[in-house]
Order: sequence, then C-alpha cells, then structure tokens
Amino acid sequence: MKALAGCVAAVAGVFAFGSAASATTTMTFSYTTASLVAGMTDVVTPPGVTAGVGQIDIPGTLTTTDSGPPVTSTSQSKTEFLYCLDLYNGLKPNDTFTLEQVDLSTDPVIIPHAAAGGNPLSLSKGQVQQIGSIIANGFDGSGGGPFSTAQAENSAATQLAIWLVEYTTVTLTPTANSITAPAAYAAQVAEINAIDALAATKVANSLSDTTGPGANAYDVTIFVPDKTSSQDLSFATVHTFVNTPLPGTLPLFVSGLGGLGMLGWRRIKRKAS
Repeated sequence: MKALAGCVAAVAGVFAFGSAASATTTMTFSYTTASLVAGMTDVVTPPGVTAGVGQIDIPGTLTTTDSGPPVTSTSQSKTEFLYCLDLYNGLKPNDTFTLEQVDLSTDPVIIPHAAAGGNPLSLSKGQVQQIGSIIANGFDGSGGGPFSTAQAENSAATQLAIWLVEYTTVTLTPTANSITAPAAYAAQVAEINAIDALAATKVANSLSDTTGPGANAYDVTIFVPDKTSSQDLSFATVHTFVNTPLPGTLPLFVSGLGGLGMLGWRRIKRKAS
C-alpha cells in the first residue's frame, strides 16, 4: 500500500440525502485491498514521499441504508475507480468510507483530512468544479487494461492536475538514482516531463470549462474514511438532468391562459363578422 501513500479520493454523484425531519439514505463503502489502475510511482512533494500517481482501483462492498421507518439496508459487491484528494495521508490496507456529496451551496467547501497534519482543506466552489471537470474528462480505467504508456501518463496527469488545483504547487521527481541507475532515471525524467505538460493542460482546460458551458455542471462526491489517518477519495460525473414535475397549480394556470386566449379570439371573430 506504500505506493498509494498521499492519496484521498473523490467521486461525483448523489449518495446521501434527506433531512433530520425525514428519512435519510446513507451509503458506505468497505474495502480490504486497493491498487493503482494505471499511472506512475514517483516522489511527490509535498509531502516528499514515494507515492502512486494515478487512478486507484478499490474493490469492496457498497452498503445503502435507509433510516425508514422501517430501517432497511442492502449491500452489493462493487469496484470503485477513484482519484486522490489528499497528499498527506496514506491509504490504509482496509477501511470504511462514508460517501458524501459536496454541497455547492456553501463556500468554501471543506475536504475533511486533506491538509498537512490531517487537518481540513478549504476549497472554493470553483476549485471543486475544476476537480470535477478534470476527473470527468480525464483517464478512466474502469474498462480494464492492459494500458499503454500514454494511458498511464494520462492517468498520472489527471491525478497531478487535481493536486495542482488543491495545493497549487506539487512536484514529481524520479525514484531512480541518477548515479546508480542513469537509464531508469532518464526514462522517469522524460515521463515526468510529459505528465507535467499534460497536467498543466488539464488545469487550463478545467478553468475554461467551469467558467463557460461547464459551470456548475459537475457533481463531486467524497469518500470520507472512518480512520482519520486514511485518505479522502473522490470521483466526479457530469450532472444528469431530469424533467421537473409541474407544480399542481400550474396546469390550472395554463388552462386559464388558454381560456382567456379563446375568449379574445371569439371577440375578434365576432367584431369582424
């Protein structure tokens, strides 16, 4: 699990809703293993640790609980494909996450454990939408591999772009030693240069996306760990828009307008005759 150190994940979608006065539905996700789908392993600064940089594959159990009455609970096996929101906590070998949709009515948005020392990290709503855009338009390895070098670099660049939005400055350096393994070191430098350039493009694209047609278009859900020393994780998707039911009085209002229109038409016809 060391290769996944410094990662908190984010997801988009609605996973918890309700109020104190009504029934609520909560979703939790428990896992016992995780791995890097595609990406690179580099030294990430901050915090200066060797970490996997890219999308994470986490198989586990998704449990949905309705507070009722009566209380009901269902579980299903599911594999989540997530990105990190947290540079300062390693992903534990096992944990249970509570899925929480980011509330974009509040500003700033608080990411529970993503700052140094496991403290909360404050992000603006605009930053959260940037992260949503980067994930929704970035690498998705859920279809399975094997993955090419370009795909692995895309996965790593997607993750790095998210960190750049959160922390502004994040540096990747090779794990290979330039003296004892010069060829491996040179190859890693070339990979990092490609990842840096692609990540910068993703950040720029997310800015133009979330201030234009994509503004407020992304749902972001955070996987908040039970163990506060574990990572927050996330994924993001584009909003799914649904038809809004008409208020009960609206059909009467529309029919009333229709009646007035018919009355006016009759008056005009009578005057013409």
